[in-house]
Amino acid sequence: MADPISEGAWLEFRIETADDGVEAKKLARLLQDLSSSFYAIARSKVGKRGRPGPRTSDEDSLAAVRIVRLSPGSAIIEAEPPVLDSQSQMRFDDGPTTADEIGFEFFQAIQRLGTQGATSGPQDFVRFIHAFVSDIGEIGESVDVIYRPVNPHPETGLKAELRTRLQTHTVPELTQVEATKRVRRFTGHVYMVDVEPGRPRLRVKLPDGRNLTLSVSDEVLDQLPTALDHAVAIEAIDELEGSSVARTTATNITRLPSAGEAIVRPPKSIEELAREQQLPAEHPDYVALASAIWTTESELSEFAEYLADSRYGVSA
Repeated sequence: MADPISEGAWLEFRIETADDGVEAKKLARLLQDLSSSFYAIARSKVGKRGRPGPRTSDEDSLAAVRIVRLSPGSAIIEAEPPVLDSQSQMRFDDGPTTADEIGFEFFQAIQRLGTQGATSGPQDFVRFIHAFVSDIGEIGESVDVIYRPVNPHPETGLKAELRTRLQTHTVPELTQVEATKRVRRFTGHVYMVDVEPGRPRLRVKLPDGRNLTLSVSDEVLDQLPTALDHAVAIEAIDELEGSSVARTTATNITRLPSAGEAIVRPPKSIEELAREQQLPAEHPDYVALASAIWTTESELSEFAEYLADSRYGVSA
């Protein structure tokens, strides 16, 4: 239902619970899954769905939801949009996006769970939203969700208070998506290793400037000390849930020679690489193919500028 905007927080959760308080660990888990849900939506908007690695400033500007008040009794959680730049428009793959739109998508997902018992969206978001509802179920049997947008919605033009009630015990369990795996190879600079027992990891700076955190298989644990602060080639396995990467594990790490180390002979010849990748023996006429796509120098220059900007954030 939609009502005129009333005074109150941007996003409010009223959980029916006992008056003797909420366990800290249950509340912490609920807030973590709330945050993760917002970041999953923002990450899909940025166009890096399923991208491993830390959160970016773009994602923070849309999804860094702030908890401004926790009230006792029937637990009331009040949240506000990101403080960084809460309603500036960020232009991503599917058009301009604001924190309001992220909040609206979250509200719709809760509403669909209440009315249809299911929701849609990126697999990681669906997983987090179900986890969030499950967390609420650990505290109370129902929750009222109130969303008060800062600006009118760009499609409907409405700036109205939206409310929905969800009975947590009526939401079916999430159907698990069959996990698949893929092998990935890339290079980067290792700037951190963590050899904590049971959770070995390394952090790599990729050529495009992004940071990537990977788990490490037992087979390559002994390679971590020599890889630190060096350029490396990594072979890793991505574990996917649907189209989203749930976990990346390094299975082989090869330290690359520095600029001062002479390479007497490359590890493999071009012919060996071509056979491994099952490339055709005859090469296509690349000039003819390219000429059919870019018919003028102007078109080719525009494409070169687009490619440079998408890879490095600068024009060619």
